[in-house]
Amino acid sequence: NIINLVDAFCKHVQLASQYTLILCGGLDWKFDKIVQKISDAQAEGCSVISTGFVDNKTRNSLYTYSSCVVMPSIYEGFGMPIIEALSYGKPIAISDIPVFHEVAENSAFYFDKDSLDSIGNTIWRATQAKKEFNRPSYFKIKWSTISKNVFELFMKVTN
Repeated sequence: NIINLVDAFCKHVQLASQYTLILCGGLDWKFDKIVQKISDAQAEGCSVISTGFVDNKTRNSLYTYSSCVVMPSIYEGFGMPIIEALSYGKPIAISDIPVFHEVAENSAFYFDKDSLDSIGNTIWRATQAKKEFNRPSYFKIKWSTISKNVFELFMKVTN
């Protein structure tokens, strides 16, 4: 859904005039169309950058200095970038798909993945968010508690 994201970003006057859209990660099976869309957007004066895959240091810097994180997925297996973004306290604008509700709960701005207006307006709202969202309930669980529970369960099963 990168093409819709680029179109929505460039169409939204406030976003396109105040922000740069940085696309991270590999490009999907529509590689040629996406590269062409990015090139067209840049030629029209819209600030869009595609980084390809980034190392951990660069990824951490991008999360640290981003205004928001966007995931315009049509479908998704889990959504690890959502958890990463939330761990940095960043607002997130994400597709309104069931798996994202499971991951982000009420800690995100949701958009209709098929609507350019919805995508652009939702990203704008996320960039204007002045407060950190409440993190999902699972952020309150400590790893030490999880490891203790797993160990106890393992001991119970093996005895």
